[in-house]
Amino acid sequence: MSRIQWIALLMWCCAEPPPSVNPDVATPDAPSTAADDATDANTELSPGQVPKPPPGAVVPDPGPGSIDTPLEALYTQDALADGTQISGTLTCSDCKGSVVVRIEDAEQTPPQPLTQKSFDSLGPYTMRVPPGKRTVVMLIDDANGDGKPTPGEGIGIWTGGLLDTSAPGQTVDLEVGVMPDKPPIQFDGDPPAAAE
Repeated sequence: MSRIQWIALLMWCCAEPPPSVNPDVATPDAPSTAADDATDANTELSPGQVPKPPPGAVVPDPGPGSIDTPLEALYTQDALADGTQISGTLTCSDCKGSVVVRIEDAEQTPPQPLTQKSFDSLGPYTMRVPPGKRTVVMLIDDANGDGKPTPGEGIGIWTGGLLDTSAPGQTVDLEVGVMPDKPPIQFDGDPPAAAE
């Protein structure tokens, strides 16, 4: 996976182009974490200090030609009363507010947010998703409480690849600051240009 393809994935997931990301920093068979990046950079943390998320684990500032406002989700949780249920655990070492689980359709360009749900506390969670979709699952530290990915807020992407929402009862554990080593969306050739 090239650096450009990794950057394009984060641009898609956040509807904004991200800053430079170095995917070679992560351990080959383990997801990237803020602690890993702090160790790799030989940064010493004082007791009780929380490491900063890796560069790709925050919502980037909008760049030229980007979408200024994140796309709205197509379905509310109430509209998905008969949807597929997923559950798991939400983790964040330094969240400043509520967290948002955002489900995006990976087959759209850029990925279309399908649904999302806010949580006031961490730990176990459940939510419903539209069935029969291949999705990217993201956790956002919603520091400003607006329910949207905002530049500077921490994010994490499920390390299990694309979630196929056809099967009910799947476990999807999420942690802010944890990103997959390889983006869940793979590109053939050059990644698409930024959405306008």
